[in-house]
Amino acid sequence: MFDVAGSRVDTGPVVALFGSLIVERSPNGVTVVRDVASPQASPVTLDLPVEAGRIYRDGGWLWWGDWLVVPYQQGDDSGQLVLNRRDGQTSAVPAGQQVMALGDGWAVVSVDDAAQVRLLNGGSGPALGRVEAGAVSIDGVGTLAWQNAEGTHVGRVDGLPLVRRGQTWRPQFDFTAAVVAGVVEVHDEAGALVTSLPTKAAVEGSVRGLTWNARDLSGAPVPASRYAWTLRVEGADGTGPAVSVDGTGVPSGTVTIA
Repeated sequence: MFDVAGSRVDTGPVVALFGSLIVERSPNGVTVVRDVASPQASPVTLDLPVEAGRIYRDGGWLWWGDWLVVPYQQGDDSGQLVLNRRDGQTSAVPAGQQVMALGDGWAVVSVDDAAQVRLLNGGSGPALGRVEAGAVSIDGVGTLAWQNAEGTHVGRVDGLPLVRRGQTWRPQFDFTAAVVAGVVEVHDEAGALVTSLPTKAAVEGSVRGLTWNARDLSGAPVPASRYAWTLRVEGADGTGPAVSVDGTGVPSGTVTIA
């Protein structure tokens, strides 16, 4: 395994990768999460449910943030397990369905060979039609490409996350190292600051406990619209601002109030 600078990183058998985090599986089936950017940190055991006759595969894992999709074989049947690596929550993908790609708040799910974008907080996005396994590629954030009998297509999943009146937006951020206290700034389409959400220092790099009730700094409800957010937080080791998954800038995105 090599990092972006070309340096070699020694690992065990790797079945999944997200940022600098990897999932390793030993020959005896022990599964751990390890941060290759912090070799001094101890691996964290990933507990997969034990069921009679179930064998978890070493290929075809999907991973985004806290969530993994793990393929398995159980007798003559195959399936997928959805696992939250932080709290251990699991669920089985229903029979006849297959998760083909996993993104930030959405997934591409095939039902009876017809694929569609599913929003993880409910609802659905664009239908992709019949798509063969392996014919979908995503950036995880909002862009996807797929191929079917009609040709090759590129599209976007817009309006994520979506917050409806009476709901709250609860963003979560995960970094590979500790971060100090910071702030999430929310601006309207004109660039005016709508609200600021203070963030607490996170020793493990997991920023949690944020909520926005779709009200501005004065407490008034904001109009239905798309808002831009930016997370401003620095690493606890003094290396500077935390960056987004692609490393091109500070974490940022949009949230839609409906």
